[in-house]
Amino acid sequence: MNFTVHIHDENGLRDVVVPAGTRLIDAIGTIDAPCGGNGTCGKCRVIASGALSAPDEAERALLGGDIARGIRLACIARVEGEASASVVARGRADIEMAAAASGFAFSPVARAVKLTLSAPTLEDPLPADRNISAALAASGICGAAVSPKAAAEAAALIRAGTLDAYALLYGEKIVLRVTADEPRVLGAAVDIGTTTVAVSLVDLSDSAKLAEEGFENPQRRAGADVISRIEYAARHGAAALADMIIPAVCDAIARLCVKAGASADDVAAVAVAGNTVMEHLFAGLDPASIAAAPFPAVTLFGSDSTARSLGMTALRPDTPVFLAPCVASYVGGDITSGAAAAGLRGAEGTILYIDIGTNGEMGLLRGGRFTFAATAAGPAFEGAHIAQGMSALDGAVRAVRATPDGFELTTVAGAPPRGLCGSGIIDATAALLDAGLLDETGVLADADEAPPAYADFADEDGERVWLDRSHTVYLCGKDIREVQLAKSAVSAGIATLLDNAGAAVGDIDRVVLAGGFGSNINSASACRIGLIPPELSGRVTAVGNTAAAGMIAWLLSADARADIAGIAAESDYLELSGSPVFMEEFVDRMMF
Repeated sequence: MNFTVHIHDENGLRDVVVPAGTRLIDAIGTIDAPCGGNGTCGKCRVIASGALSAPDEAERALLGGDIARGIRLACIARVEGEASASVVARGRADIEMAAAASGFAFSPVARAVKLTLSAPTLEDPLPADRNISAALAASGICGAAVSPKAAAEAAALIRAGTLDAYALLYGEKIVLRVTADEPRVLGAAVDIGTTTVAVSLVDLSDSAKLAEEGFENPQRRAGADVISRIEYAARHGAAALADMIIPAVCDAIARLCVKAGASADDVAAVAVAGNTVMEHLFAGLDPASIAAAPFPAVTLFGSDSTARSLGMTALRPDTPVFLAPCVASYVGGDITSGAAAAGLRGAEGTILYIDIGTNGEMGLLRGGRFTFAATAAGPAFEGAHIAQGMSALDGAVRAVRATPDGFELTTVAGAPPRGLCGSGIIDATAALLDAGLLDETGVLADADEAPPAYADFADEDGERVWLDRSHTVYLCGKDIREVQLAKSAVSAGIATLLDNAGAAVGDIDRVVLAGGFGSNINSASACRIGLIPPELSGRVTAVGNTAAAGMIAWLLSADARADIAGIAAESDYLELSGSPVFMEEFVDRMMF
């Protein structure tokens, strides 16, 4: 039997008809579920009414008295008749768009080439594909394959008596289409983060960035981190996750084309970067093998697909889609793309490159060669598994400073505080250390132990410290454990890379902090809590979303394409899971 669920969410008011027993999370379609809908994090809260299953013990434990106010967990409540569900407005996400890449010579991956075709004769009935090749050769371009579609388009022009034409050339190796009028040649760069997605549209004729857009990864309903996504794919199939991300990216590209006064048909190439699991799920590949030793990937990418093969129906079917090359199962195309955009291929000195998100991916560049490693930092720095954690939406606390009068909070968009995003979590932890409300072992002070100036911010039982009582923003003991685990994993990874290279912290000339999260954190706070070795405090440079910048550079420059491929091919990978050095360092670095 089917029932109607009346849904009010960020998409407006709508009715969905679902079978009896359907979970609200499946009826709603898009809602945060950091635990992957397993009923353990308590963050998929909705205001619900109507014929729903009774709250079970797990839901009651997570919601407490909120159940009496009509709050339910969407991953647990099931439809038993007509029902309604209202999702609290999330607000605008503060998403880091593409940073500027280091200077690369302009040589776009696709371009329009003027052709003068020949009129076939009885003596020489030149086939259309050879006609195109001969016209290209006259322009100095030899060896490019001609697609059947391009040959058919040229044949139609020749029959109509049109011999002056344009060929759309991709990668100097294939003619994608032939047109009578000079085509507009655009490229789309896509950075698929576990939490957010950034899409940029560029003009491949002059390198101009035409438009860009960021949005939250719709796969967030399948879990906050890559392991949750892998588990979701095991239950529902990898195609289910591809079906979440592919339409969202296509819609974004279409919107950007409208903003640029163009058509999606004008997009001649798409370049996509993400961590290895995100690229698998974009391509509809099952990443199950990545979750278990020895962690083999299905592929490390670095080659072209087509819009047709990926189901990107908004684009021309033959549009090339490039997925950036990965180094290993947990060091993805976002890292090779980002390191290249930062101009690090073959750079001199000893450089530490870090991209912190749900994974802690890092590389040590020494002697002109990278060694990369990855740690399971967990989703704490993305706001998941933190009681008051949230994405960088309006009202998210992004910075915290201890003052003589308490705590000074800075929020996204200046809105009233609603919770803590990743940068705010790091700042808040550092501020508690500065205020004497948190000791080096990770224990919060209770009201009696707190310094007099901060006594009012501590609970009597020492379970939580309030940053803003009026807006119920706090950190609790469990949150501190999550921060300790995440920061220790990253810090231990850095120490293990140094040990492997026979180097010391003092040998590091500079630290390059990449990614949207990295560009927003206070490096002094990161050093204060031990996420980054304190000795490096003055050597940290945040470079922003270099993964997105790298994909733009890939579209615009052969040099960038070579650097991205080169970093993937020339780098070493250090597996940390079986390293006794990593395990020892991890334990030692739990302290603040």
